[in-house]
Parts: sequence; structure tokens; C-alpha cells
Amino acid sequence: MSDNKKYYYLKLKDNFFDSEEMKILESQKNGIEYQTLYLKLCLLSLKSDGKLIFKDYIPYDINMLSTVLRVGIDTVKTGIELLNKLKLIEITHSGIMYMTDIQSLIGKGSSEGDRIKSYRKRIKNESKNTAKRTLGVQMYSNRTPELELELELEKELEKEKDNIDRFFCDWWELYDKKVGKQKAIKEFIKLHPNNELFNLIMNHTKKYCETRDKEFRKDPDGYIKNKCWNDKIIEKTKKQKQNPEDLQKAYKLLDKLGASKNV
Repeated sequence: MSDNKKYYYLKLKDNFFDSEEMKILESQKNGIEYQTLYLKLCLLSLKSDGKLIFKDYIPYDINMLSTVLRVGIDTVKTGIELLNKLKLIEITHSGIMYMTDIQSLIGKGSSEGDRIKSYRKRIKNESKNTAKRTLGVQMYSNRTPELELELELEKELEKEKDNIDRFFCDWWELYDKKVGKQKAIKEFIKLHPNNELFNLIMNHTKKYCETRDKEFRKDPDGYIKNKCWNDKIIEKTKKQKQNPEDLQKAYKLLDKLGASKNV
């Protein structure tokens, strides 16, 4: 049965631990742990071509590395700082970590130099692009509160204007005394009416108009300016209609009384 799995591996030179970087790491307190950490990071980055990223989507952070590599979080944190200072790790503005020497630890042959050069160029470009995106986001973020506030204010003013126009047109038709419209509009705008106030005005106006003939109503601007919807409506007393049959009965009664008196 053929093995279709893809394997990743490092090739260390026999003088790997004699490099200046490894000697400096080893000279630190717990230096052997930092060397081991470095090798583990290199192995972890192989699948992503030197990038420390989980499933090509989530950049590894200190906590994730501590869990995945089974190394204490303090060791990982201090080790990353040391490796970064030694240029064995490069951290971009977005927080992605690259193992800078990974290309020298895999493969062999005359293509190694070109491969290392190409890889370092890619890291540099990635870092620049990330910096540009970050700067763009920061500039946008710096402007965002003011822009959003201005846009929200414009939206609110536009919405309020539309509501006032609609409210006034409805009220104007109901009040039905077509005089001094511009004055009435100016007074209406000063109210900044919401739905609750508008409903109150409309309910009062309807009853007011039912009890007042058009010629006896206040001018529209006066009604609004004086906030007459707060006034109590005094209804006209209605004259009671006489029933013709009752009148005839009354006349007959009067006639009988008159006849009796003459007798």
C-alpha cells in the first residue's frame, strides 16, 4: 500500500549548535530550553513555509504556542523575545511570526541561497503591506467617530425634517383654515414634534374644529404658537329640537284651558 501522506522535516548541519545565535541562546539562563523552543517553532512552521499560523488562518500567539508546543508560557514569552532580538524570528505589525532562517534548514543544493533570498523578501513585503493596512485602518479609525457623528446628525436632521413636513401637512388639512401658512410652518418647526406630541395636537385639533366654525377658529400660527392643544375645549350648547306632535298637544291643552275659563 502506497503512503500518500506529505512529510515535513528539518535538515540540521553538524555545526548548527556552533552558530553565534545558538551559543548566545545556550548562554542564557534556561538556555537549553530556548534552543529546544526554537527547534519546535521551526518544526511547527514547516507546514506554513516558515509562518507561525494555525491552519493558514489564525496567527499563533504566546498562549497558543505554549499549549501546542507543551512549553511553559514564561519560557515561550522570554524565548520569543530573545529569538526576535537575534533575528531568528520576525514579527510583523499584524502579529504574525516568521522563522527567518527556516529556508536554510530545509533542502540542499545550489537553490538554497535563492530560496532564502526569496523567502526574506516575502517577509519584508508582507511586513510592509501589513504596515500600510494598519496605517490605513488607524487613519480611518481616527476619522471614524467624527464622520459617524456628522453622518448620524445629518440623518437625524433629515428624518426630523421629513417628519415635520408630513406632520404639518396632515395638521394643515385637518385645521382647514387656510391663512398664514408660512407663519404656521415656522411655529410648527419650533416645536420639533415627536409622534406623541403630534398625536396630542391632532386629537385636540379634531375636537376643536368640530366645535368651531372655520371663521371663528384661531389663525393657524396663533393656535400653534399658543399651544392651544393644552386648552380645554368648551363645546357649544345645542338647542333642543321641538317635536311637532308635542307642540300640537300643547296648543290643544291651551285651547281647552281657555274654553274652561270662558265658561
